Amino acid sequence: MDYLKCNSLKIILDENELLTVIYENKTYNHCKIVRCFPFDKTDEFLSICYELDGKDIEIGIIKDLKELDDESKKSVIEDMALRYFIPEIIKIKSKKYSSRFYVFDCITNAGNIKINVNDLVFNIFSHNDKLFIIDANDNYYVINDYQSKKDKHIKFLKGLL
Repeated sequence: MDYLKCNSLKIILDENELLTVIYENKTYNHCKIVRCFPFDKTDEFLSICYELDGKDIEIGIIKDLKELDDESKKSVIEDMALRYFIPEIIKIKSKKYSSRFYVFDCITNAGNIKINVNDLVFNIFSHNDKLFIIDANDNYYVINDYQSKKDKHIKFLKGLL
């Protein structure tokens, strides 16, 4: 595991909202930053990758976001807010099985949406009293404090865990 020297690192979010990383005087374009521990350590152990010939190549890992300069930190926070945007499900209005998918008609903090889920057993998990759902397009949704919810559709999901 290669930890990056943050005093030799500059991260810029360009006008197209793509990350450019300058590390030890080498420039990497169209980079992405992913959390190694996305639910536990949201500002620590951040992997920086760029694409080469269709494969992600890791430049290295930032141990802690606090180690970055203010401009780089701001760029990382803005990029990760988009990458890790997880709408919160407020209510599930209905569920039905249609062809290969369970379709959940939901009210979220980002508006109403129908969520298509392939295989419920593999696309629903819990962590720290949060229930996560992964849809057919690999988007995540969260139900906070799911254990205390009385919604019959949430109870159905709890039964699958």
